Amino acid sequence: MTDELDPEKIVERATKSKETYLDLSRRNLHQLPPDIIRVTSLVELYLYENKLDELPEKLGNLSKLIRLSLSENHLTSFPNSIGKLKHLQMLDVRHNKLTSLPKSIGNLSNLSKLYMRFNQVTTLPKTIGNLKSLMILSLRQNKLVQLPPQLGKLRSLSVLDLRYNQITELGPWVGSLGSLKILDLRYNKLTVLDPAIGRCSSLTKLQLSYNSLTEIPTTISNLDKLTELALEGNKLKSLPNELSEMSSLKLLILSRNPLQLIPNEIFSNLKNLTELNLSFCGLVKIPTSISKLSSLQRLDISNNEFEELPPEIGQVTSVHELNLNENQLQSLPVEFGNLNRLRELNLEGNLLHSLPIEIGQLSSLRKMNLSDNKLSQLPTEIIKLQQLHELLLNDNKIKKLPTNFGDLSSLKVLKMEENRLRTVPKNLGKLVSLESLVLTANRLETLPREIGLLSSLKELNVAENQITVLPPEIALLSNLTELDVLDNPLRSPPEELAEEGPDAVLGFLAHQLRQKIKEIEKKMKKQGREDSDQD
Repeated sequence: MTDELDPEKIVERATKSKETYLDLSRRNLHQLPPDIIRVTSLVELYLYENKLDELPEKLGNLSKLIRLSLSENHLTSFPNSIGKLKHLQMLDVRHNKLTSLPKSIGNLSNLSKLYMRFNQVTTLPKTIGNLKSLMILSLRQNKLVQLPPQLGKLRSLSVLDLRYNQITELGPWVGSLGSLKILDLRYNKLTVLDPAIGRCSSLTKLQLSYNSLTEIPTTISNLDKLTELALEGNKLKSLPNELSEMSSLKLLILSRNPLQLIPNEIFSNLKNLTELNLSFCGLVKIPTSISKLSSLQRLDISNNEFEELPPEIGQVTSVHELNLNENQLQSLPVEFGNLNRLRELNLEGNLLHSLPIEIGQLSSLRKMNLSDNKLSQLPTEIIKLQQLHELLLNDNKIKKLPTNFGDLSSLKVLKMEENRLRTVPKNLGKLVSLESLVLTANRLETLPREIGLLSSLKELNVAENQITVLPPEIALLSNLTELDVLDNPLRSPPEELAEEGPDAVLGFLAHQLRQKIKEIEKKMKKQGREDSDQD
């Protein structure tokens, strides 16, 4: 091993030259060079991505250290001398096998960042409350069940990440964390949230998803700086009316709770809310106060039991993305047409028999999913959606498309599997931006030759229809990379040739097209001679 790669030589040079920075990361080290404790000038030491399972007891000799990175090793414990690193500001021990911290950790009075996620820590020492400078404490993915109340002494703490533990409760001490801005307790076992949470006056993000909470304390409304509240996957059956007072909220996630009903005025003051998720809540009714959400951009109320939408939905004109899939909707209110900023609309898995003509007023719409409904036709007004890029209509009962359907000039994706189409309008050939056309499992008997005008088409799927003859013009689709014509009673090309794959089909059609062109040219020449003879 050359001196440049030999850790012991590197440490020797660092000692002699009184280096302040040393990086021995990614060197497959099973133990540290013994003389590393003599490099007492070190301010920064990086040892990540090695195979260290222990640290020297005299690590504390490196008393000038400010940054110490030990992530992605095999450490199971710390030496007590860690407490001598009085100048340490950042300690990173992510992705190790630590089960606890020594009491001496409390001596690190200047420590501001402690990263311990992805370990096996079961308890924290009471002395952790002495870390008065600590601003970031990351304990994600450990095995914590309880937290010491001394955590409440961390008055400088700004970020507390406790995701993926087994914590069952937070004590009143949490209310003492006056500087706390982000509290993440996702994927724990909380059954109750202490009312003292309302005293965390600096809190901006509160993540409580995937616990076992049955109620939210009314004091949560005191968090007047809170912008994000995530409660997905709990056991909430009701929401406090006080939630409506949280006017700073921008993100509210309530999905996967057995709410069924929520207070009608719950949204009346949430004027800054930009994203609301109420999916998988068993809701049968949307509060009319939804009309007050004047800043809302993303609304997900999918997978509920709605049979109708209130007319007030039409007042949420700021919304960009609306997810209504998997409900029981049989119709849409005419006010739906007022959502002229809507870009993405998902109505898959409802009971819609028709669309209101006002659908044509959604002038900003780019993606619309109407699959798995009971639609038998589309209103002609759909052609007004000149920004529409993607239209999904699978699993409906549509027998024909509007004759002017080809006027959807921006359309790139059209999928209509399992409908009842017998024909495709000729002006479909005007869809020069179309890249994917899927018409599987319909009742098509022919395709128009204008399909050859779809110059951008990359995917064409007409499998499982009743087509007997493919138009040779398909061979003009120079960008086509996927072609499926199987399970049709084909005569031209023969079925057996179709089974050989797209190249064989395209080769056959190209030959037919050349023959067709020759015949046309021959007729034109003949006609020309006849015209000359008449002259």
